[in-house]
Amino acid sequence: MLECHPWGEVMKKGIIITLLGGTFWGISGTMGQFLFQTYHLNTMWLTTLRMIFAGIILLSVCFIKDTKKTLSIWNNKNDVFQLILFALLGLMFCQYSYMTAIYYSNSSTAAILQYLNPIFIMFYTCLVCKRLPYKKELLCVILAFGGTFILATHGNIHEMILSFEGLFWGVMAGLAASFYSLLPRHIMNKYGSLIPTGYAMIIGGVVLGIIGRVWNISVSLDIYGYLAMAGIIVIGTVFLINKLLPFASIGLPWVMNKDNLLLYASISFLIFKRDKSVGFVLLGLWLVMNIGLVMSLLGSLSGYLLPLALLIIGIILFWVSKR
Repeated sequence: MLECHPWGEVMKKGIIITLLGGTFWGISGTMGQFLFQTYHLNTMWLTTLRMIFAGIILLSVCFIKDTKKTLSIWNNKNDVFQLILFALLGLMFCQYSYMTAIYYSNSSTAAILQYLNPIFIMFYTCLVCKRLPYKKELLCVILAFGGTFILATHGNIHEMILSFEGLFWGVMAGLAASFYSLLPRHIMNKYGSLIPTGYAMIIGGVVLGIIGRVWNISVSLDIYGYLAMAGIIVIGTVFLINKLLPFASIGLPWVMNKDNLLLYASISFLIFKRDKSVGFVLLGLWLVMNIGLVMSLLGSLSGYLLPLALLIIGIILFWVSKR
């Protein structure tokens, strides 16, 4: 049952986690758009592989950490039923609708439309708690629908800028994200977030793959395509893994350092976007925020800078002479 209580201190942690999750989700969406535009991938094929491989990674960590707990979810029929609902209506629906929205529009538009999901959650909360929406909630609903209208029409009620397919799948992504948030509450409270998510990823990926008969789809990728595929699968998954097996405990505290999120985002934009300006801006912000680290690294490498510079100049001159 959904608990109805006012905002408390726990909301601070929830907001931080939401921001981190949104950042990783946005980066993976950018990579998905790159794959659709450059390699014309099928959405079912991409979503199926993303879910299955991400699920394998998560469950591998869970089995390493606690095999008995990882298997225990199958001992309770009610938990299994909720897991299957979460896999199909939550994860599979959410992942596929989001990727399809990107296919018909772009990653930015799909992400904006998907984050209409608090509206669906708000209506559900009001229904369960038997109350009317608060004034600030109604204001947020009006602003959300107003923003969606402007996004779809650019303010002209006689013209639809965003395709119907892009708008439809974007709204469906928002509805699916609300299922994704609400359905697994019981099993996540009981088993943690990684175990249900790992199983649901694999179940949803297998079912979607069977529906789309993805084994009949031929795909041709180069090194950048494989990098984007790896990014879609791994980015976001590492955040969940860090909750169970902190990277700091194995000598890698920098992996989930909040300052490095800017660095990850800048690298993604520089590699996978034609317009590199956003990537350079994000990289510049990261350099400013970590100027002490950069200076210390330059100081420790000062003895190698001159030979490295000469090597680079030599390579450039050799390349020019061969043209």
